[in-house]
Amino acid sequence: MKPTPPRQTSRISGIAATALLICAACGAEPPPDNTTPPPPERNDESSLQQYISIYPDHPEHTPAAMLRLADLWAAEGLSTCRVAQRDPCDTLGQALNIASRLVRDFPDSRLADDALLRVGVWRLEERKVDLAMSALTHLVCRERAPDPFAAKPAEVQSEETPLGDCTPRWTDSDQLGPAWQRVAEQFFDGWTGHSPLLRADTQDREVEPESESLPYAAVAYARMIEHTSDPGARLEAKLAQGWCFYLLGRWRQAFRVMAPLAGHEQLGEEALLVATRSALATDWDGNGEQDAAIGVDRPEIVAFLTSDAPGAATLVAGLAEGLAGSGLATEARRAFTVFLERWPDHPFAEVAREGARRRR
Repeated sequence: MKPTPPRQTSRISGIAATALLICAACGAEPPPDNTTPPPPERNDESSLQQYISIYPDHPEHTPAAMLRLADLWAAEGLSTCRVAQRDPCDTLGQALNIASRLVRDFPDSRLADDALLRVGVWRLEERKVDLAMSALTHLVCRERAPDPFAAKPAEVQSEETPLGDCTPRWTDSDQLGPAWQRVAEQFFDGWTGHSPLLRADTQDREVEPESESLPYAAVAYARMIEHTSDPGARLEAKLAQGWCFYLLGRWRQAFRVMAPLAGHEQLGEEALLVATRSALATDWDGNGEQDAAIGVDRPEIVAFLTSDAPGAATLVAGLAEGLAGSGLATEARRAFTVFLERWPDHPFAEVAREGARRRR
């Protein structure tokens, strides 16, 4: 009997064996044909790179691996480059590249929004505002930024879209609130570069940065409030929006936003200051015309007082003293009287009594 010769390994079997060895390094084995590959078992840099190389097009696991890898590189880049004060930062550049690739290769993935937000935030770290705003704008208002990676955002290619009517990539995305926050902060800081958010509405008119950017900031903060579930972030956005209205001279709107925050433990003092100053304005709508009702007789202020909202007593006290200091004796006396009627045992009551008597 002749001995059976050893079987020769086919070329295909050799490739499969090599793939098994490679995949062992990333904690996953290549699946049989027509089956879903397993997610990566390890999240270190080398394993994720190998996983992406082996499975470059899985619609779920590959974007997730790319996003984790981008976060690893960004964390390294931001920490080391800040300490060394290096610019540009190589590892941050790698993070931006892999996040941008995720958006390009998987535009319909829910993780594309996560990647776009990261691109915007990291570009702001690089102080490349145009690039940052391209990514952020595409996330929250894709009509105004068709290309999320444009170095200089062009004019809007579709019909003009009001900032408040923007269509996001995903209406229920968790990244909309943080993205709107970054957009609002850029406008609040007076930035009026080439952002398509601003360019679409100004239509190349000569604009003053302070006056033109604040209305956009106010709208962007409103959208942030709409899409933010974190209570602390919502309060911060309301405070910033109130400041926008105040700086624009929209006293009624500023009061409506700031007065409910007057009793807040951390934000109350600042909100109370703005609400009180807004309540003192004689042109309540900011149109330069004096209103018939001033001080505590304004409907918005009456509604705030009757709601027993926190901070109401302090606001009326400040309003009364402010009216007195402005020489509006009748309105001041009315405010002091309202205060005494509602809070007769308040520590400020004696001052209010003296103020009411002194101005009779």
